[in-house]
Amino acid sequence: MDTQRRRYKKNPGSGTEGYLNQLRLSTLYFSRLAASGNRFEIGVEVALAGKFDDIVMHLLDVDQYCLVQAKHKQDESKRIIMDDLLKTTTEYSLPKYFDSFLLLKQEGMFQGERLKYIVIYTNLKVDENVMKVIKPVEPATDEFLRTLNVRCRGKESSLYRFNTECTDFIEQLIDRISPICEVARKLAEQLIQRKKISINPNGIFHEFHALLVRDVFDIERQLFRETFLADDKRICPYVKKFRFLLERTLRSILKCDDFNINDLNRTIVSGKLKLLFEPGFLCKPINQDIAVKDWKDYRVQREEVIHFFDHLLLATDQPNFIELEAITKVEVFGLKEQVDEYMRAVFDQVDRWIRDTEGQFLNGNDWERICSNSRARIAGKKWLLKSEEYQKSNPATGYVFERNTLLAPIEQFLATSKNHNMLVLAAYNAEVSASRVLQALMTLQEQFVVFDAHFHDFEELECCTLFLKNMSRKVIVIVSNDKCCRSAIRNVWHKFNVLTNLKAIYIACDVQKEFFSENIKYVHCDRFELCDMSQKSRQKLLDKKIVLQHREVRLTDLLSEEIALRLLDMEFISQLLMNQVDPIAYSFKYQCQLKGQYFARKLASNNSVVDETEFDQLLTNNRAVILSNVPGMGKTTFLQKFIDRLFTTLPDHVICLMHLKFYTETLEEITKLNASTLSVEDAVKHVTKCFFAAGTRFGQVLFRNAILNTGKLIVLVDGYDSVINRYRISVEKASQLFLQHPFRMRNLLIATRPHETDHLRAALPQARIVSLLPFDEPQCVAFLTRWWNFDSHSAAVNLLQYLRSRYTDWIVGNPFQIKLLAEIYEEDKTIIANFGALLERYLEKQFYESNQRAIQVMGIGQQRMAAETLKQAAHDGHCEVAALLTFHPEQTIDMSKFGFLLDIGLVVLENNLLRFEHRLFRDYFAAEALMQGKTVAYGSEQLRQILEDQHNGYLSKLLMYHLGKTKNAHYREHFRNFTVNQGHRITSGSR
Repeated sequence: MDTQRRRYKKNPGSGTEGYLNQLRLSTLYFSRLAASGNRFEIGVEVALAGKFDDIVMHLLDVDQYCLVQAKHKQDESKRIIMDDLLKTTTEYSLPKYFDSFLLLKQEGMFQGERLKYIVIYTNLKVDENVMKVIKPVEPATDEFLRTLNVRCRGKESSLYRFNTECTDFIEQLIDRISPICEVARKLAEQLIQRKKISINPNGIFHEFHALLVRDVFDIERQLFRETFLADDKRICPYVKKFRFLLERTLRSILKCDDFNINDLNRTIVSGKLKLLFEPGFLCKPINQDIAVKDWKDYRVQREEVIHFFDHLLLATDQPNFIELEAITKVEVFGLKEQVDEYMRAVFDQVDRWIRDTEGQFLNGNDWERICSNSRARIAGKKWLLKSEEYQKSNPATGYVFERNTLLAPIEQFLATSKNHNMLVLAAYNAEVSASRVLQALMTLQEQFVVFDAHFHDFEELECCTLFLKNMSRKVIVIVSNDKCCRSAIRNVWHKFNVLTNLKAIYIACDVQKEFFSENIKYVHCDRFELCDMSQKSRQKLLDKKIVLQHREVRLTDLLSEEIALRLLDMEFISQLLMNQVDPIAYSFKYQCQLKGQYFARKLASNNSVVDETEFDQLLTNNRAVILSNVPGMGKTTFLQKFIDRLFTTLPDHVICLMHLKFYTETLEEITKLNASTLSVEDAVKHVTKCFFAAGTRFGQVLFRNAILNTGKLIVLVDGYDSVINRYRISVEKASQLFLQHPFRMRNLLIATRPHETDHLRAALPQARIVSLLPFDEPQCVAFLTRWWNFDSHSAAVNLLQYLRSRYTDWIVGNPFQIKLLAEIYEEDKTIIANFGALLERYLEKQFYESNQRAIQVMGIGQQRMAAETLKQAAHDGHCEVAALLTFHPEQTIDMSKFGFLLDIGLVVLENNLLRFEHRLFRDYFAAEALMQGKTVAYGSEQLRQILEDQHNGYLSKLLMYHLGKTKNAHYREHFRNFTVNQGHRITSGSR
């Protein structure tokens, strides 16, 4: 506190509730006076203020005082009644406040016109009788009234003056405040308590001795004078007033409204009351030469009461301390961020001022200082918390760099007195360098605060600046992360650059260097290695988990510490420290799983049958495996499920699942390489570029480590049969290369179709050939039931039995076939009974699926051409092949002409011989070729033999189906004799 301020003696404080009320009310008055712009002083518990000591306000320019006595009651249901104002023993006693007012007028500080208002402040209301003697005051008349006027919602808070025209009330008050009232009260107490009336100089009876002996007491009889009791008309009116006051007091104390003062002597004689005198009172002589005050001299004049009322204000129904806090929060502190902390900070400083044993008047400058200190305190708390929060939230915190290359530059910077700013340029991540800077400061035992430079708005930046201005002997560390733009960094720089009371270390990425002022002379580039870390921190870092193909794997399971020291550079270390390693994936998500549950498969290998578990074990003894199956057997789905099992059983392995049809462009690059002259480095470089270029660099490093160091690499290749021949040759050469030393691949599995197996077997003679077996009966039933979402298996069982009885060997448990049949049955159940229509609908669906696959192989740009030409070409090709196999089996089929049909899946190549997968498909297309007369002449003997052969029953049925179509009506004449002679009827092709 400033020693120039006026000091005063303080009274002891009030109780808890009264103190809380005083704290909030004095803060509100303090704020209002400061906002008025007038010069002022304010004090609390001022001893010279008498009964109005709670709050003293002084306007210096007009040299006037306003004194406030604040009364707070917890029970607000009570009302201030007339007796509370007139009695001398109540908290709202006007006689008591009148006496204090007289004393105030004698104090030099309040003499003259300096005392403007004395105020009784209370949260209670007044009753209707009191309302009759008071009148409201207009609060806008002067500064004191505007300060005193506190409005509260739900209350009728008002300032009142006492009405000087209420004569009866004034007379009652005069009776109460005049000394004769005190004499009457004391005399009544002596009578009832049987105490002697003393002549003690300090007693009330000493000054009134002559008047009492002359007009009231009969000393000889030691009773009251009869003339006094009888209300003799000859006695002085002021003696009558005394008689009235004595009678009223006795009635009150005796609680007897019927008591009559005329009977007072008889009551004394009866012994109910006693009038006793000390000898000194009886013997004291009366000096007739000395002028004695008469009764009228001891009665307060009306003018004195009017003067008292001119200064007295009654503030009723005012806010209690809880409501006052809410009003103060809104009016003084505003509804801003951290208003509660700001209010508490101001209250704390006002509280210390109130509780200080030595009183001092405060002024407007003190209010500004209190507010400024409070804002600085809030800002300090906020930014210290932000500093702690930043350190806790920074993932790089806790990793100790035993060899910290920042230690020497920072120590040198702190030792210089000229440079106040230092810029540390982070290699990749500012948060990592921030952690290293803080470790260096802790090693140097320097105090610091740290936060990022991303301020949400200008007000927040101002708040931080206020906090920094009040700091001393500390280092501030400002981290500019990726969220900070040029303007944000420039704003921070211009605000903090002028602060010379501290050292500032800015941390930014190298690309943000230009954002900072060129005036920073001290710039250091942060560089570090994994070996700089302590052994414990290195182990902690390598124990981190990364997402490798949708599973979490510890880094230490993929990299040994020795290899990690060699492979992990600053970029990888920063990503690991900040938990910013992107998920690593080596597989293209192309699979389309069967609808519903996956069914475990059986596989055939070397004339033996193995389940999936045995197949997984088979890979431990066979580095290369070829999965050979016709289309639709579920190779792709099996591979996806297989890789899921590998993720579980071999979590530390790099597992790549690739479908070659998505890498046709990159395969072109591989075909240009010479495997015999390719170096190891170039081989790894090219395979990484071709297949993992879209992945993260960290993923590429792990792949390189797996294929060269750990051998924890499994490659699954699908779609070998979906690429052109020269790409297949490139895959074969790459497979041969990476299965040789020095490459360390654990397993290579290639999925293909049977007609491509011989090429792979020749390239990879060590490969084990396995094939998926069809669904068994229970699996077919379960699949159909789940597809249709039926509760019972009966529908599936009945359908399968009907199809097998009607179409012989067609139903073989092929998953793709079961899926198409399920869709057809779901779309149209009646079509199942139509022999030809069912096959035709099935072939349409199979061709559509195969066509979509062919479109993917041929490329997006050729889709329109494929859609228009591939269907017709495939249909014609199937018809021609079916006719050759059925009617001319001795002829050799030109595979160069019909090889593209293998991609559709209706025909397969087995032992270099082309055949239809199902006899029904061959008969369907052969019947159409027969109808068109392309391979057998109409009416020939060969045609008759074919149709009469019992083994060609399905061929005949399908021929009748084709002839039953309206579009084929012109072919019917060629076959009418045969159909009539054989008893067959041409069926309608309509569905």
